Amino acid sequence: MVEISVIVPVYNVEKYLCRCVDSILSQNYPDFELILVDDGSPDNCGKICDEYAGKDSRVTVIHQENGGLSAARNAGIEYALKTDSEWLTFIDSDDWVHKDYLKLLFDGVTEENVKISICQYTKTESFLPDENEYSYCCSNHHIIKTELIYSEPINAIQACTKLYHRSLFESVRFPVGKINEDRFTTHRLLFQTDRITVIAEKLYYYFQHSDSIMHREWSPKRMDDLEACREQISFFDKNGFEEAKMTVAKQYLYLLYDDYYGSVSYPEEHKQIKKTYNSAFDERKTLLSLNVRDNPKLYCLRHPFRAKMYFRFSNLKAILKSSGIKGVFRKIKSKFFPSERK
Repeated sequence: MVEISVIVPVYNVEKYLCRCVDSILSQNYPDFELILVDDGSPDNCGKICDEYAGKDSRVTVIHQENGGLSAARNAGIEYALKTDSEWLTFIDSDDWVHKDYLKLLFDGVTEENVKISICQYTKTESFLPDENEYSYCCSNHHIIKTELIYSEPINAIQACTKLYHRSLFESVRFPVGKINEDRFTTHRLLFQTDRITVIAEKLYYYFQHSDSIMHREWSPKRMDDLEACREQISFFDKNGFEEAKMTVAKQYLYLLYDDYYGSVSYPEEHKQIKKTYNSAFDERKTLLSLNVRDNPKLYCLRHPFRAKMYFRFSNLKAILKSSGIKGVFRKIKSKFFPSERK
C-alpha cells in the first residue's frame, strides 16, 4: 500500500520532463507512486516516461490520445482511486518540487487531522533547480478556516502545491476542453472541508517560460477564465462565503479589463466581452462595494478614454522592458505605417 499518488500530466515537455521526474523520485518521503500520464505527446516524452517506469517500480505510465491537461489529470485521478492510495497531489511536468515536498505536505494533513494541506511556491525562470536549496527539518505550518483562504497570501487557485484526501474527488473532475481548468475546480475541492493546513515553506518551483498557454497572445480560449470566475462567484454566493465571493469578483474585473483590450483583434468576442463587463458594473450591489478608485485597472474600466490610454502606456512599457526603445519604435511604425499586404 502507498500513501500518496503523485499525478503528472505530460505533453510536449521533453526538455523539462527529467528535471520534474527526478525531483519527485528523490523525495525524502518514500511511500508514494508516480503516475505519468502521456497525453499523446508528439515528442519523446512517452519514451522517456517508459524508461523511468522500467528503472523504478514506483512509476506507472498511462498513454492516451491527446485530450488536454484536464483529461490527463482526470486519467491520473481514475487510476489513483483504483489503488489503495489515500492522498493525491498534482505536479505539472515543466515544474519541480523540493525534496521535502511530499513529507511536509503529508505531515501537515496527518498532524492536524485535515483533508488538505497547501505549501507555498516560488516562481523561477532558472532552468536548473537551485543548488543551494536546503532541507527543512520540520514543518512550519498553521491551520486556517477554509472560508478565509482568499484573505491569506496562499495559492488558492492552482491545483498544484496541495495534498488532497482521495474522498474529495468522489464527484469532482477537471473540465475537459477548458484552459485555466484549476479555476473551475480547485474551490470545489477546498470548500468540501472547513479547515486546511498551510505550510510556510516554498516547496514547489513554478517554472516561468514563454511556451506556457498564459504567456501566449490573447485568444478566445482566454474567455474560459471569465466563465470559471462566474461559476466561482455563484458557488460562493450560494454557500454563503461572502469574503471569497468579493475577492473573486475583483479578480473577475481584472480579467474583464485584460480580455476587453486583449480581444480587439476578435470583433465578435470583443463585442461580447464589452457587453459582459458593462453589465457587470451595472450589478452595483455586488461590485461597487469594491474599492475601484484606488485600483488603476479597475478604475479605468469605468472611464473608457482613460482605460485606452492606460492600456497603451502599459503595452509600450512592456515592449520597452522586453525589446528596448527600438522595439517601441517598431511597434509605432507597424501601427501607423503598416507594410502593404500582398
